[in-house]
Amino acid sequence: MQLVEPLLEIPEDTASGVTAEIYEDIRRTLALRNVNLIYRHFATLEQALPAVWLLVRPYFIDKKISAAATKIKPLLSTNIDAAAFPGEFPYDEKLKDQVANVLDFYLSANPMNLIALEILTIALESAGEDLSSNTGLLPIGELESRVESTKFVSENEGNMFLVSQGMSQVRPTLLRQLEEWPQFLAAVSPLIKRMCLSDSLFSLVENIRNNAKESAVDIFTRGEVSMPESSLKSVANFCGYFPKILIRMTIIAAALRRSL
Repeated sequence: MQLVEPLLEIPEDTASGVTAEIYEDIRRTLALRNVNLIYRHFATLEQALPAVWLLVRPYFIDKKISAAATKIKPLLSTNIDAAAFPGEFPYDEKLKDQVANVLDFYLSANPMNLIALEILTIALESAGEDLSSNTGLLPIGELESRVESTKFVSENEGNMFLVSQGMSQVRPTLLRQLEEWPQFLAAVSPLIKRMCLSDSLFSLVENIRNNAKESAVDIFTRGEVSMPESSLKSVANFCGYFPKILIRMTIIAAALRRSL
């Protein structure tokens, strides 16, 4: 399966002007070294990134998002990854630390950005946007059928299809980064596939999503999202499906971290 139209984004190393300034503010405010795909994608939509960051930034500044994120982290464990890693880590300790650092970044960033997305969702719904549909996310039965019947260009493209629950244009940055360590990626691919096709994962995603929504409701006070209508519709559509993908990717990251 060839991915023809990956989700548009402005990479950090090519950002300029206001986008580069906001990226720098995101890194500084979240105290993280990279900018999540959420913001890199919104940067491609007219006036979306400034509007979204203006809305959620105060909740990062007052530490309410980080406090809510700490409640999510304990929920990332699941019993379906027990004894998942086949043998010893296939690299030396230096490379093991590099992989661990990548995973730790996502385990720090994703819970916070999930809460931010849920706050954005509340603001969009308050403005009358409909986010009730998860259009494009495949149920477990259809997801398994599609994976078995599709010839992917690489095993990791299949992983991405699984983690994104069938949203083939979403190529999770974590899995792209892990391609730097092909032996590790090959070793954990069976774990990723098993988890993504597990009823337990689907249930855990719902549990974490509900927790994040409750936290966002408690945090949100007021705020509007002002951008062109076309951008508003695209952002609303993104918020309809991406939180579940973000959660799935984070659960996978937690399982891979435990496997080291």
